[in-house]
Amino acid sequence: MTTFFAKIDRFFSAATPSLSSHRQRAAVNSALRFSASGGARRPHHPRTTHHLIGQTHDRFGKFLAPALAVVVIGGLQASLADAVVLRGKPAFRNVTIVGLRDGGLTFRGQSGEILRIPLVEITEISLESLPEFSKGERFAATEDWPAAASAYAAETLPAEDWKRTLLIVRASRAYEHAQRFADAVRAYISLLQHTGTQGFISPPRCAGPPGSAENAEARQALAEALKADTAGASALRQLQTELSIIDDLGAPAATSQPAAEVVNSTRRSQSGRATPAPAVRLSGDSIVFDAVAAALDAGDGRNALRMLDRVRPLVPPTQDHRIRLLEARIRVSSSDPAGAAADLVALSENAPPAIASEALYYVAVAHRRMNRNDVAESTLRRLLDGVSTDAKLRTKAEKLLLEVRSTQNISRPEGEPGADSK
Repeated sequence: MTTFFAKIDRFFSAATPSLSSHRQRAAVNSALRFSASGGARRPHHPRTTHHLIGQTHDRFGKFLAPALAVVVIGGLQASLADAVVLRGKPAFRNVTIVGLRDGGLTFRGQSGEILRIPLVEITEISLESLPEFSKGERFAATEDWPAAASAYAAETLPAEDWKRTLLIVRASRAYEHAQRFADAVRAYISLLQHTGTQGFISPPRCAGPPGSAENAEARQALAEALKADTAGASALRQLQTELSIIDDLGAPAATSQPAAEVVNSTRRSQSGRATPAPAVRLSGDSIVFDAVAAALDAGDGRNALRMLDRVRPLVPPTQDHRIRLLEARIRVSSSDPAGAAADLVALSENAPPAIASEALYYVAVAHRRMNRNDVAESTLRRLLDGVSTDAKLRTKAEKLLLEVRSTQNISRPEGEPGADSK
């Protein structure tokens, strides 16, 4: 509306140079009221026409008013063509999306009110000015992630900063779900370069198997980004280090570090001498742990141990819960399920909720391996009763519980306590 009124102001300035901005807008409002009344002539008031439009003849006002009304109403309809669809709530349709700030999408409703909704609560966004983006949003709403990723990639990069950020953020989500790791990394780099912040998305977690082409392409993109003075270089170096561990490569070549990082990259040993610390620190939820878990699921214990040995020195001891979980998993499947079960029980009592739940699951796996199905069943019941168990782990626990019950019924004669009666 501001742009439209600016055009109207310029029009009236050209027609009547002495007319004030206030009177110009009053003329527009008068014209709109005239059009709304169907063009019916109201009783003449001396101030109605001559005082608002100078010496302009009434017939000019009669001609101009319907045209202005059409332009204004048409402009309103054109600007209210966007939509915001929420998860489990009524959608906002015929709105105007005006910005993206602090993780929230800002838009103007039909009555002119300004609303801001967290981006994570929005399932679909429709922007008239970004047709391919809107198409990608429709695919994403139905979880057709490959189609969504292709649609986002086909969109022309918008000139407006907030639209560009919005496109990158939503495309990154689709690339992640579609397992397009290299594209997800490029989107992550673009966001850091564009905004200088990690506030909108986290580093991609969909790395490919060790030595895969996707990982190689992602490493190349990271190396090129780090050659420049890239915002968020520390985050990019962490991701580069993680990929070098997963792909069993040497440590990445050193890059220039800000002075603060150089100061923090030394620590004192117990002898009091300053010793170099690892240039990169990894967090307790590093993507390396996802790769270790995938290797264990595939029965590749050797690769899992290799990655754990590389990552252990880079993770602070206060964040080693996942390392302890994965090491116990290796022991469950090898020669020490009893010792692993005891360690997992201890871990379940002091780890963050998500890791504690996973530890309980592998306690049950350990007892199942030792043919202690009664303990396995009670542990799984405890896990399934927990509110912090996520959907994926719950599905695994339910499947294992069915297997445990099936084994118990086979091992007990019908009618014996503990066997299901038919």
